[in-house]
Amino acid sequence: MEQEYPFRPRGRQGFDREDVINYIAQAQQRCNEHLERMEQLEAAKNAWYAQAKGMEREKATLVVRVRELEEQLENAVTENQAMSLFSTTEATEPATLLATMRAYFLDLKCAIAQQEQTAKEQNSLIVEMKSQLEAEQKAKEEEERKAKATRIAIRKEIFISYAHADKQYRDELHPHLKMLERSTKIEWWDDTQIRSGDVWEDKISDAFSRTKVAILMVSADFFASEYVWNKELPKILAAAAAEGAVILWLPIRACGYKDTDIAKYQAITNPVLPLARRSRAERDEVYAELFQRIREIFYIAPNS
Repeated sequence: MEQEYPFRPRGRQGFDREDVINYIAQAQQRCNEHLERMEQLEAAKNAWYAQAKGMEREKATLVVRVRELEEQLENAVTENQAMSLFSTTEATEPATLLATMRAYFLDLKCAIAQQEQTAKEQNSLIVEMKSQLEAEQKAKEEEERKAKATRIAIRKEIFISYAHADKQYRDELHPHLKMLERSTKIEWWDDTQIRSGDVWEDKISDAFSRTKVAILMVSADFFASEYVWNKELPKILAAAAAEGAVILWLPIRACGYKDTDIAKYQAITNPVLPLARRSRAERDEVYAELFQRIREIFYIAPNS
């Protein structure tokens, strides 16, 4: 079933970004409110648990006391021994003394019954609170699912991340991407599209927020770039892990990629023979393979 979103589309440009950002912010706020409410309920539940445990301990103490008195009564073989159990009583007849003791035991048993009833009520309340916590947790998860679906829905473009020392290979890739754009209407972005007067970091962040496929041109210079290492790469890896972005990487020159998170992803071509060691014709074959892989990701038929 096609996903419905509470914001309007803008043709091939995708969804209205401001509406999407506002929706995600509202969803995050609702998630935070659910979380705060869950924390409050959790604190109340812990307090009830502590009170119930205290009542259980009090009940156990009363039971022990009853048993002690019953044992003492059974062991009282003379009238004087029986009367010594209740030194404060004014009873003078054994029958009266025994009646007094039975009444005392009855009072203790009533108190225990009341404690048990209160404990049952507390347990019922705890069960109710648990159900409410589970319902709110499900509501929070549903909000997070919708927010994630929204973020995934706006990812419809290609983002190229590279080091400027490798721009030769970026330029070689451009014609293949232009052909892909003409035949499929899929848009792509790299920093060559930044114009004079643009706030370049805002432009990069805006382009990255719409990225479905991230093409990484990997080399030692790529990993040495402070901006790539600290800004672009963490966002790309996070989006791949949580929001459905796809990482496609090209080995440009030999480097220590195995010591990075890039190693978890399959390269377009064998890193043992990076692009710098191949002829231009061989590199074009790699770019063509990348072209086909992108079509598969966007579910585009070969003749479309």
